[in-house]
Amino acid sequence: MTVADVQRFGRDLWLPEAGDESLRVTASGDLPCRQGRPNLESAIRRCICTTPGDLTHRPRFGAGLLDRLEGSTSPAARSALANAIRSALLADPRILEVAVSVQAGAGDEPRAAALTVEVTYRPARDDRSTTVTYEFAE
Repeated sequence: MTVADVQRFGRDLWLPEAGDESLRVTASGDLPCRQGRPNLESAIRRCICTTPGDLTHRPRFGAGLLDRLEGSTSPAARSALANAIRSALLADPRILEVAVSVQAGAGDEPRAAALTVEVTYRPARDDRSTTVTYEFAE
């Protein structure tokens, strides 16, 4: 990882993303950090999951996916969620372009407890797009 990547994409605490993970501590007693592109991808996941209004210091932050896990998985609902995610991610100055696809995880069920979100993003000052896939389940 280059110094330029850390400067462009930032550095933040590593936080557990799966329900079975716990907060780690390094051998020196510090909390571990993510930096560079992995930090940006972690921030994308946090943005997708956070419900607007949950953070008092950033009330507009987030796309609210977790609130929609039990909601309709109709094409219109998935499209609305994809647009909400896209808008929320474009508010991050590190991201220049983004495309979002949302798929239901349970076939043709009208409501599903799982969603797959595919995000293709191009960071600011970068010619290379990256695709990341996140799976969310109730």
